[in-house]
Amino acid sequence: MEFHQRKISFVVIPVMIAELITSGVLSFFSEQFQILHITGLILVLLVWVATFFYSVPLHSALMDGYSRESVNKLCSTNRLRVFLWTAKAVLSLYILFSLI
Repeated sequence: MEFHQRKISFVVIPVMIAELITSGVLSFFSEQFQILHITGLILVLLVWVATFFYSVPLHSALMDGYSRESVNKLCSTNRLRVFLWTAKAVLSLYILFSLI
């Protein structure tokens, strides 16, 4: 479990940082669709909050041993993160297709 968590971090964290930076830059420097970019930034920030305040501690708790309660909570936080990322993707696609 620790091996997986450490290895996946090398993939996930840089992508999350890139998404945060991109959303921030677009929010502050893009005049077109600015409110949509700000909404996207808020969604990204909510993903970060859910990830680092809920999912990461639950993963750490599972490293100490299996707990059905921790697994159920982790599934719930993952559903929240999937919802937020899906909303961000739909918003991004809307902006992209509006530019075409």
